[in-house]
Amino acid sequence: MVDQLNTLTTVLSEKLLQIADYQRPYAWEDKQLGDLWDDLDLLGTESHYAGTLVLQRTTEPTRQSSSGEDLGTYEVVDGQQRLTTCLLLLDRVRRALKAYVDTDEGADDAVRDIRKLLTVQIGGVRTRRLQLAGDLGSFWDNIILGEDPMDGVSLSEGQRRLDRARRFFDTRIADLTIDVDDSVKVKRLIDLRTRVNSRLRFLVYEVRSNAEVGVLFETLNERGQPLSELEKVKNYLLYLARQISPQQSDDLAKKINQAWSVIFGNLAGLPVDDDALLNAHWLATKDHRPNEWKRTASIKARFPRHKYVPSADRLTSTGAQSSEADYGKAWQELYDDVSDYVRSLQLCSAFLRDMHTDGAKYHDFTEHDAARARRANAALVRGDVWFPFRPLMFAARLRYPQDGAFYAELVELCETYSARLFAICQFRTNAGRTTLAKAAFDLHSGLDRQEILETIRSCIWNWAPDEAVSSEFVPEKNWYHRRSHKYVLYEYELEINKEIAPFRDFIQTGRRKTTEHVLPQTPEEGSQWLVDFGENHSRLVHGIGNLVLTYDNSSYGRKEYSQKRGSLGTAEPCYLGTSALNRARELGSLYETWTPATVEQRLQQIRAWALQRWAVVPPNDIDAEELDADSEMDDAADEATVLSGQTA
Repeated sequence: MVDQLNTLTTVLSEKLLQIADYQRPYAWEDKQLGDLWDDLDLLGTESHYAGTLVLQRTTEPTRQSSSGEDLGTYEVVDGQQRLTTCLLLLDRVRRALKAYVDTDEGADDAVRDIRKLLTVQIGGVRTRRLQLAGDLGSFWDNIILGEDPMDGVSLSEGQRRLDRARRFFDTRIADLTIDVDDSVKVKRLIDLRTRVNSRLRFLVYEVRSNAEVGVLFETLNERGQPLSELEKVKNYLLYLARQISPQQSDDLAKKINQAWSVIFGNLAGLPVDDDALLNAHWLATKDHRPNEWKRTASIKARFPRHKYVPSADRLTSTGAQSSEADYGKAWQELYDDVSDYVRSLQLCSAFLRDMHTDGAKYHDFTEHDAARARRANAALVRGDVWFPFRPLMFAARLRYPQDGAFYAELVELCETYSARLFAICQFRTNAGRTTLAKAAFDLHSGLDRQEILETIRSCIWNWAPDEAVSSEFVPEKNWYHRRSHKYVLYEYELEINKEIAPFRDFIQTGRRKTTEHVLPQTPEEGSQWLVDFGENHSRLVHGIGNLVLTYDNSSYGRKEYSQKRGSLGTAEPCYLGTSALNRARELGSLYETWTPATVEQRLQQIRAWALQRWAVVPPNDIDAEELDADSEMDDAADEATVLSGQTA
């Protein structure tokens, strides 16, 4: 059923190929045509996997050519697009070589060989080895491969694409043969012919029935999930490794495989997708422009195959052979570039795991700095917006792997950024992203660490100065329906209670530990609440001054304040009881009654605490940064990014 990898010449040998009416018409556009041309340009003397062909033998009897070749008829079940394109390209090469058949014996031989591949003589009639279906059939025979003019022909979409493909290849062939003498033109055209019919390799499946076709496609489709971005990058790097000397190739492939084993291990169980690692690492080390990140395409553009192919192996070669020195230089550059990238990416996968590990070791830091970094990182993760800061954290540890004090200060500043912009002021999570990414890139490139910290402080102040932060702590703001309210209340509790339960206990659904409304959301009819608050109820009930974390929200319900407050030392659930959290006990101790005035008083206390907890010193000169913030504000308004959610 499965043959080995075959050349195009072998695929066509002893066959007549048909494309059935039900198959999709010719569909390749410039993108696919350009990719094929690039593959041919860069493969040099090596073979290149060109894809899969699925062929099904028809019931038509074997026919014999005038040269005695036995020809079986096959339907092309899959792979018809690339097969059609390769034959079309060969025909354009044949036409270009025809101009030199009278003066160059090699050109004459090549034209004859191509004609034998494309057509075969049967019973005195020259027949195309590949026959297209429907309206493409005569167009393929008479115009694309034939000599009929196109005058007055109204083209279908498939015909238009075939015509565009031949024009595309004519242009590339003209560029290939411009400004060189005839002998070089012929050499380049013959080299192109050889690359198409002898160096492209196809995996061929020959099936016997429609049922077998279904089994084959089902098997291929069920082989696994679509490749992740990390897997695509790995495969591309392994593909690049094939281009160098066997010893270097084996060593580089080993490095890649070992690195990916570590990377996958580090990412296992983390609440991130693999693009998070690739993206943050790229912004920090290669290109700081977020909108230019194109996933695997960016990796291919940074490590393009043509960069590592000696010029003598390109289609534009004048025929000279690449020297050993040429190969050595290109191979060493590829080996070094890929090795550096793989090592750096592997390190960043470990850094990413540290970000999501409570007891991260930070072996290169002093214990004091490691503890400080763990505290800051835990707070950043609690804020639930950490992806904009990953490039900065990667850059810091790559550039200054032993400077724990700087890293801890950087993470603390990132947490302040997250709290002020996202948790409190509710900006979208891409606010300031270009500034942060540029700062990460500059940090990795060696810019002074204090300048980086000052840039971040300026960005924070541009977006969320003290006035903006204070304006969010007013009675009318509905904090209860913000995802961030538990984060702010948790940090408020943590300030005086280091023994509080983990934050996850307060955010997981189904847990009793949740947010308590001191003033109930729906007071009972005739309760003191309605007397004390009246029309102020709707204005104050969801404000952060009326919210407190509790271990046992269900026990409070709609009770009067005197019942919720309870008395000192009691074991029954109440604010003053032994089971209450510290801020709840503080609330019960400070306020004998709960009124609109006390709600606003507590709100002012939380506001003052927040400005101190996430304090930022105003920068001296922020004009340039203000312009940057204004442009990013426009970006933020245009993007549908969920407030305070992880989007990358």
